[in-house]
Amino acid sequence: MNENIIIPIAGIIGVIVLPTTLLAMILYHYYRNRHEEKMAMIEKGITWKEPEKPMRKVNRYATLEYALVMIGLGLGAFIGIWITPYVPQGSFWHSFLFPAFIVLFGGLGFLAYFFLSLRFMNKEDKENE
Repeated sequence: MNENIIIPIAGIIGVIVLPTTLLAMILYHYYRNRHEEKMAMIEKGITWKEPEKPMRKVNRYATLEYALVMIGLGLGAFIGIWITPYVPQGSFWHSFLFPAFIVLFGGLGFLAYFFLSLRFMNKEDKENE
């Protein structure tokens, strides 16, 4: 067999086949053990009741969050592009400024969302009282 073909085959097996097989085995044993435990409880006459999942509160302001963060990221990119030419070419800040502004304004968008949603929720609580 050609020795050049062994490395790609070993790579495919190592990256795709082994993790997939391991995951399938873990899931099989997990569900089999759960089934056996329930069957043993039924044989002994024990009733098993699944715990109730708590009701998740729907975030009505998710769109506001995404909008503010996207606006912040866009504004940060715009300001980063606008300021970068004025920073000396060889300095550390030249390569750091653009991503720093994106992260800074994205964080400011999250912060604005937090305070706006807090205000809206407090307003709703007062109306419901």
